[in-house]
Amino acid sequence: MIRKIFFLTLVLITCFLTARSQSIKVSGRLCVPEQGCGGDSTRFEVTGAANIATYNWTFGDTQANTSNRALARHLYLQPGQYNIRVSLTFTGGAAPVSKDTTITIGDLPPAFEFFGGKEDTTICPGTKLLLDPYDSRFFKGTVPTDVTYLWYPSGDTTRTIEVDSMGCYSVEVKNKNGCTVTDRINVKICGESEQQASKWYFGSNAGISFEGGQPTAITDGKINTPEGTSSISDRKGNLLFYTDGRTIYDRDGNVMKSRDPAQDTVKLGGSPGSTQAALIVPQPSCRGCETIYYVFTTKDVNDSLKCLEYTTVDMRGNKGKGIVLEKNVLLQCGVTERLTSIQNPIDSSYWVLTHAYGTNQFILKRLTKNGLEDANSPSIGLPHDTKYRGEGQIKFATSGGKMGVVVPGPDRNYVEVYDFNDTTGTITNKITIDLGPAPPSAYGVEFSPDGTKMYVTLKGTKDSSSVLLQYDLTSKDSATVAASKLEVARSEQIFGALQYAPDGKIYMAIEGSGSLGVISQPDGTTLKDIDFQENGFDLGGKTSQLGLPNFVQSIIQPPTGPGISVADTCFGVPTQFQSGPICDPLKDKYEWDFGDGATSKDQSPTHLYAAPGLYTVKLRQYNQCKDTTMTYQLTIKPQPVADLGPDINACANSVELDSKSQYPNSQYIWLRNGRILNVPTTASKIRVDSTGLYIVVVAIGECYDMDTIQVILERPPLYKLKQDSTFCAGNSLRLDAGPGGSAYLWSTGATTQQITVNQTGNYVVTVTLPRTNNISCQVSDTVKVNVLPLPQISLTPPRNICANAQPVRLPASPTNGKWSGPGVDSTGLFTPKLQLIGAQTLSYAVKGANGCSNSASTVITVDSYPNFTLGPDMAYCADSLRILSGPAIPGATYFWSTGERTQSIQPKSSGTYRLIVGAGNCNNADTVAIKVLPMPNLTLPTKATVCVADNRTVALDAGGNPTFQYRWNPGGETTRIINVGKVGVYTVEVTNADGCAEDHSIEVVDMCEPQIYVPDAFSPNGDGTNDRLKVTTAHVADRDYEFRIYDRWGELIFRTNDKNEEWDGTYKGRSFPPSTYAWVVVYRSLYYPERGISTQRGAVLIAK
Repeated sequence: MIRKIFFLTLVLITCFLTARSQSIKVSGRLCVPEQGCGGDSTRFEVTGAANIATYNWTFGDTQANTSNRALARHLYLQPGQYNIRVSLTFTGGAAPVSKDTTITIGDLPPAFEFFGGKEDTTICPGTKLLLDPYDSRFFKGTVPTDVTYLWYPSGDTTRTIEVDSMGCYSVEVKNKNGCTVTDRINVKICGESEQQASKWYFGSNAGISFEGGQPTAITDGKINTPEGTSSISDRKGNLLFYTDGRTIYDRDGNVMKSRDPAQDTVKLGGSPGSTQAALIVPQPSCRGCETIYYVFTTKDVNDSLKCLEYTTVDMRGNKGKGIVLEKNVLLQCGVTERLTSIQNPIDSSYWVLTHAYGTNQFILKRLTKNGLEDANSPSIGLPHDTKYRGEGQIKFATSGGKMGVVVPGPDRNYVEVYDFNDTTGTITNKITIDLGPAPPSAYGVEFSPDGTKMYVTLKGTKDSSSVLLQYDLTSKDSATVAASKLEVARSEQIFGALQYAPDGKIYMAIEGSGSLGVISQPDGTTLKDIDFQENGFDLGGKTSQLGLPNFVQSIIQPPTGPGISVADTCFGVPTQFQSGPICDPLKDKYEWDFGDGATSKDQSPTHLYAAPGLYTVKLRQYNQCKDTTMTYQLTIKPQPVADLGPDINACANSVELDSKSQYPNSQYIWLRNGRILNVPTTASKIRVDSTGLYIVVVAIGECYDMDTIQVILERPPLYKLKQDSTFCAGNSLRLDAGPGGSAYLWSTGATTQQITVNQTGNYVVTVTLPRTNNISCQVSDTVKVNVLPLPQISLTPPRNICANAQPVRLPASPTNGKWSGPGVDSTGLFTPKLQLIGAQTLSYAVKGANGCSNSASTVITVDSYPNFTLGPDMAYCADSLRILSGPAIPGATYFWSTGERTQSIQPKSSGTYRLIVGAGNCNNADTVAIKVLPMPNLTLPTKATVCVADNRTVALDAGGNPTFQYRWNPGGETTRIINVGKVGVYTVEVTNADGCAEDHSIEVVDMCEPQIYVPDAFSPNGDGTNDRLKVTTAHVADRDYEFRIYDRWGELIFRTNDKNEEWDGTYKGRSFPPSTYAWVVVYRSLYYPERGISTQRGAVLIAK
């Protein structure tokens, strides 16, 4: 009875404590979402409870009002109070519980947009711009008074700030509920360009600064790496940070700190030997400035996993020097060393592209304001399936629309060019260019600013030179692009990476050099225009290696600004003029002087010059910020002249027209009676065969001229060559044009009176005959020559015939021919006699219906007969399988009844086995019966446990049936089951009735279950009997042990971690009255520590 009371009391106390300890934890955003930015859900979870089986959440909202997740999320779209309830069920039979809480979802401060929704604004140098989120010119509501302001990047907390420098500025407005709204504005300075790629760090402590538009060497870099790096600056060109893929350095050159100090010494996942080891990409923000940056890293191709990882940096941390949030987040393994990025112009997200190793799949990711997303990753192009093919650069064109990747050899180098849609991320229209044998190895690739040229470097070795190549991409045809190859440079130095720079030039790394190569005019089409300087930029005492910094290609834009451009420079045609804006979108004013006294104030004027010549054109262009004057040396070119000469009246089948125009790079279009005869051609002459009015148009670029000529052709007299002729193939025919001609011209190109032909075709001869009026007349005729084909013979006799087999009729087509050769009669009956063993050559001759004859031959091999036996029938145990073998005959074939085709097989089951051996056309067979005796097939465990300390035993059962025989070791027992009490390895050999034996080992290990005993009652009355409560344990670890006693109100009155400590029934010197007291023992098994912490509960009665 006492035990029942104790148990009931314990259950009531446990349920009471469980119900009291549970609560709902609320986290995340307690505000409605900001307009246009989605929202961060409110998160709910239950704390203080264990053994929960199910959850049922209601959020007090009509939107998605339930959830059954342990961590529930809900997005509230309206402000107000909401009642949240969670209903819980438990494992182990505990009663269900419901918990409630109330939350308040706050409203946002009034939304605002800088300058009515503009994302960019431009101011003049030296002026200040007032930024006010609630500017009365654009905000028409009530300005809030109970809000706070926080500006980025300055950290100001006033409602307004004044700015006078380029950059992104944002303000966060927070109300008393803690809810915020944000907007940003990009401020541009007239005449200044964005300079996010203005600081380069690479090689052996080398660097370049492009601030101000002109490159200067910088020598404070901490990077010393053989290949890829990446760096990033703000829009004003102030350095943010840079990396070699292993370490991130802040703007001061110090290793950037991590949010978790324990991560400070952890290296990034990039490899020094990776072509594009790192790439820094800013994460887009919904309405604020970009402050989070992803640092992507690649391993070199010798790494076993070849993983792509990323690390995130928050530039708001460490007082604007940046802080690493998390390192080396794994994206994907099995990738090459390639890495590039470009921005999506529609939604400002960023495409990040690499390539899989071992396949032809591109791997495309998309970085959005919400993080990384998988994108379309097509399988297209060459596989990157060797360590050589896994190296080299991949690049987007800065102008967009193109992507290129080098695929190095051996055996050959290639570069692939694709169209890339930077809005949708699709990769299409592959162009493959063979760069030639490797070495040298393809390494670098880059595009010109206008996207029409591509440059590739081939990295030389001690036995091969380095090469820099240019290709013209205006065609979509691979052969045409390949044919446009221009070798820009060849050198014994080792050429490396290529990178387009903010100054509009392309820079080339040279391993071990104190300077970089420079392509000064990447859009150029000739060596002079390109202006490549192999040692074009001095690094100030530092050294280049193979790599250059890797950037988001779209942040490097070519220099812009005003400049005179001209179109239509042919004399007699109005010339068009244009100039780009000084600083868009500010409006400019224009004052043109065309160099001949004429002027204009239009932005894009036209002007007709009175004469060809050289003119100095001047333009004054100005706006509220700047005033500039430019000059342009303009050449007005004379028109080309076409002259077809006088009209033609001739006796001829055709005449040649000559425009007498030999201008370089000119093109010609010919017309007859107003109809175009040809596509534009570079030929200044054309042959015509009809009377009519002919026109030629001669064009040199945009300048052209035309002329006309009347052609009248008088047909020559009739002329007959000879009758058409027919003869069999293999013969020839002589054609004779006859005497009396002053000149002969055959369609074959021959100019003799006679020619010899041996092919079917129409042969035309043109004979020039003299006329009385001194005008030569040409006559021509055609003869048709038909060369008859020889009959086509098809012989399909058997290749092999068994000696002494029945005679066989040899098939042949056509069937009207005759056979000859050893063993065959004229009708094709072949008799394989023994003396004919070996290869025999037979011939077949036939005459076709057209009278032409032909012959063919074939070879038949007469084979000998195979003799063999598989031996007597046999029986054996399944663990000692035998091998059946056929005879070893070179070239023989083997067909087993099992379907196998090998000379030997190993039967694994009982049955009758048949082998057919084929030698040429000869077959023989034999059969053998096999009985495979079964094994005992034991299914014993490999391990058993016994508690040695408790003197226990364990029964080991070998299984099987009464016909089995057993022998145990050690011990020698012959029974199926033995009992053991010692640890060790026990082996049993089991033999079945067929005599097949099998043995099995069982390892017996010492493992004891924990034991805990707590008395039901004790009487602390001082009589010396049962005065103290003691817990008795066995096989319980000292670690994690705890014994607790609670009174009936659930308050702790005794606690100990000592298994030997006893309770005397008092708490702080006060004795407790007779009653039932709940106890809890927390322990860990001594033998099974992996089970973790266990708990045992009960109750004890104090009786006095």
